[in-house]
Amino acid sequence: MSVIRDTPHYSLNAAKLKVLPKIDVAIAQPRPRGAVAYDVDTDTIWYSNGLEWLPLSTDDENIYGYAEGSNATTFAANALITFNTGTIESNGITGPAANGSSFTIAVGGAGVYEFDFYLSGHDTDVVTDRTPQVVLNVNGVDLSSTYLYSAGTPNVVDTNKVLVGHGFVELDDGDVIALKNRTGNGTKILGNTSDTTANRTFMLKRIG
Repeated sequence: MSVIRDTPHYSLNAAKLKVLPKIDVAIAQPRPRGAVAYDVDTDTIWYSNGLEWLPLSTDDENIYGYAEGSNATTFAANALITFNTGTIESNGITGPAANGSSFTIAVGGAGVYEFDFYLSGHDTDVVTDRTPQVVLNVNGVDLSSTYLYSAGTPNVVDTNKVLVGHGFVELDDGDVIALKNRTGNGTKILGNTSDTTANRTFMLKRIG
């Protein structure tokens, strides 16, 4: 199927062309309500409500991302948690690159996201042995205190503690979301010593 550039018709059925007009959403003027077009910058389909262009999506469109790490490593206080093993992602979201930390919501991916994360580690300060803490970070800003998670009361020094977080967060197009280590002041989290078993994971899934 070919795509015709700059066709004056507003929709797929116009003039029986069976193609979508191509536009640049960033500069295109809204067309009559119900017009449909293909954005050349994002390779996505958009519709006009008569006032502005909006991304075309459906409620059952699955947008998700999953990142995993397994190497033994440390994360300084207030450092972003990185993932070395790899990522799985759908259209609408971009996962962390190798040893990266962040998911980026693509154009048309805005919505309410369910998130889950898991981390197994401990404070490397054997004197204070603070309990591990992680906070959601969006666009460089910590979402404290609603999204601050703790592994619980410290018990045995140098023994890994499991931290699990679950919840919902509203994200917009272009938002960058990550996990940040908030363990103590100037302390660190130590990953598992196994390079084959995941010691940290991060999952996002759009639900609405």
